[in-house]
Amino acid sequence: MRPTRRLVVLLAVVAPLLVWLPAPSAISQPPQAAARAFQVTAWERPVPAAGENRWVVSRPVAAGDTVLVGADWGGDPEVEVHLRVRRGERWEEWGDLHLPHDEHAPDPGTAEAAREVRTATDPVWVGKADALQLRVADTAPDAVTLHAVEMRGGDGIDWLPPELRARPGAAVAAPTEPTIVPRRSWDPRDQCTPKSPPGYAGDVRLAYVHHTASTNSYSASQGPAQILSFCLYHRDVRGWDDIGYNALVDRYGTIYEGRAGGLTEPVIGAHASGFNAGSFGVATVGNFAETPPPDALKAALARLLAWKLDLHHVDPQGDTTEISGGGATNKVPEDRVVTLPTILGHRDTGTTDCPGGYLYQYVSGQLPADVAASGAPKLYGGPRAREEQPVIGERPRWDVTVSPSGGWELAIRDANGRPVRATRGAGSSVELAWDLRDSTGREVAPGTYTARLSTADATPIDTTFAVSPAVERRSASERIGTAVALSRWAFDHPQRVQAGFPITGHVVIASAEVYADALVASPLAGSVGAPVLLTGRDTLDPSVVQEIKRLGATTAWLVGGEARLSKQIETDLDQRTDVGAVRRLAGPTRYHTAGQVAWEIVKREKPSEVLLALGDHSQPSRAFPDALAAGAFGAAEDLPVLLVQQDSLPEPTRRALSHRPAGDRAEPGAWAKTVTVFGGRKAVTDQVVAEAVRVAGGATLERFAGVTRYHTAQLAADDLLRRWAEAPADPNSYSKGLEVVLATGDNWPDALGAGAAADQRDAAFLLVPTGTLAHGSATRAWLEERADALVHAVVAGGAAAVSDTVLVEVEETIRSAGPHRAPVETWGLGGDVGQALPLG
Repeated sequence: MRPTRRLVVLLAVVAPLLVWLPAPSAISQPPQAAARAFQVTAWERPVPAAGENRWVVSRPVAAGDTVLVGADWGGDPEVEVHLRVRRGERWEEWGDLHLPHDEHAPDPGTAEAAREVRTATDPVWVGKADALQLRVADTAPDAVTLHAVEMRGGDGIDWLPPELRARPGAAVAAPTEPTIVPRRSWDPRDQCTPKSPPGYAGDVRLAYVHHTASTNSYSASQGPAQILSFCLYHRDVRGWDDIGYNALVDRYGTIYEGRAGGLTEPVIGAHASGFNAGSFGVATVGNFAETPPPDALKAALARLLAWKLDLHHVDPQGDTTEISGGGATNKVPEDRVVTLPTILGHRDTGTTDCPGGYLYQYVSGQLPADVAASGAPKLYGGPRAREEQPVIGERPRWDVTVSPSGGWELAIRDANGRPVRATRGAGSSVELAWDLRDSTGREVAPGTYTARLSTADATPIDTTFAVSPAVERRSASERIGTAVALSRWAFDHPQRVQAGFPITGHVVIASAEVYADALVASPLAGSVGAPVLLTGRDTLDPSVVQEIKRLGATTAWLVGGEARLSKQIETDLDQRTDVGAVRRLAGPTRYHTAGQVAWEIVKREKPSEVLLALGDHSQPSRAFPDALAAGAFGAAEDLPVLLVQQDSLPEPTRRALSHRPAGDRAEPGAWAKTVTVFGGRKAVTDQVVAEAVRVAGGATLERFAGVTRYHTAQLAADDLLRRWAEAPADPNSYSKGLEVVLATGDNWPDALGAGAAADQRDAAFLLVPTGTLAHGSATRAWLEERADALVHAVVAGGAAAVSDTVLVEVEETIRSAGPHRAPVETWGLGGDVGQALPLG
């Protein structure tokens, strides 16, 4: 990977810290591997030859067990730094160390990008070298660190079992899975285990080709050692979760699995900043800027992409419309809609020379045709995306190209495999929609359905859809169980479970006895992608223990002091779950706790808006409703909630507004440019609001103040939908319609987990009366106004919180105008019109 700007480093070594992993049972004798850092402390200036620049050169450093190196420094990013290695008595030519300028990185704004610890150069494979040396033009930069991956023991860097190597071929075979070296073969000691669960996109829509900009001088048996060293460098030096590429191909035609999560799945990598989601990143191992890629590499690359793109029904000679995620050196500005070829080189969107001029000629020229020429029939297109959770409410649609033209069949079955509906036809295109009815014209019952669109010898298009009731209840006999039920509904990610990864790495736990801590915890849960679970003061509730195990969480956030969540809770987490890290955010009062949570969100998200809600009232029933709406809004937008009193601004809230977090301390400085208040003047007086705005440095004021608590929640939901509508629309997203989470406005316990659940499902949040919608006219009007878009409503809590009457009223409103009331449609909507055939 060669960016347009280059740099390099030099070094002298001081005592490094290195921990070697213990050897497991014998498995082909792989080496032990680890990353370490050398500090550059001294260099010298040799006498320059005629016409040369004046270089500062490091003293030669014994390479020892070093197999791969990279560097970072705190000085001028434009400085030019070179590296060379000695093998025996012969020094090789100087080569550049490239600073990647973040083109090869996670997408901006993602959790993985936030965990990135440094911008280091692209790594350079040195293999079996005897010594290393660096040079820099004119003046050496300050604080230079060389990062090395070392391998020791076993068979060294030559340990590829011959049977795992793909047989190079000159032609592309049919799109059956090629021979791929799995992670367990290039990392049999689990030395590069991912730091976090993988992320999944809706589907794969395009494939990037990269080169690693490393040496081409390596043997076929050194491939696994190179892949492992790249993984350790990406994880331990760059700070990413895992190796950045989804797959790699070496010069001998061997294909390697890259980032964990399943090669058949749309795993999000860290290879093309701004376009990782929805793309498949393949790195060719070597440098093809000045050397043509071998035929074996090109053939393996075409085989891999023929198989992968066929799995996702992507036309290798087509285009796709994408939205840029931005990035400092991305050629496409953030939020810009751009049309890209489905197979492209990294230089097409990043400021880089990757994948090298010779390889890029093949990628932009003959490769798409080679991938398409597998000879097997293809189905290109399909449903817009395959969600992690089945699509709810939206009528499934297919827009598919059949290549070559021929017969096709679409069959839908229920969860037990029984036929529900089928149609078939012939031609070169298929445009169909299912109206959620069976072959007799009756509306199907709620449940999970699978659809298969197939043609002879092609990879079929399999899609799973959830047909839900218009309204359903998520509840238990008490508040703790209701929060668990909401978590089980919202956090259901079968792809992650199938791949053997946790559903989420985090849980947020708050007291079931007070609303204040749980409502300020909701935005934190939104930030870390976690549910809000409730428990009693003394011990961790057994249902919460089981839910934490189901989620696979390893980090727990406790919101509230030991008066609310005792020390025993921490002990229970340690002894009864797999949680390894517990973080408590708490203060002596609810206002202090809210401030601590707010600062954590500020550190993570850097928001410019803060939400204010009433934290206490002489009549408790008047305090919580607006605050519940604020918690849900904050979870959806990752905005902290601070608590105020009706007629005063508590000192902890004042400090949270006027100070910003600086590591473990707080320093003076307002951070919020907008203060948004939940509740009218009777809840939070104008004097309190004016003081908050002043303390925040003259921030802009917004207020959601309805005639009733239901109206206030409705105004907040309206604003949230407006913000979502103004955000750039993803042209590849599957529109699932509007979901809404409903909680009672008459009490607070069942609603505490609803905000984080609504955020996870991208749903709006509303308050409803316990008895009938007639007592909450603002909510009824809101539902009626949006009935055309509404597809699903979830009620948080049992019938004592929200009556069955309200469920019936909400369902009638949705069915009156929503997709559920659709008449039977003609199956063929254009192109090839198929005949509906009952099965059975």
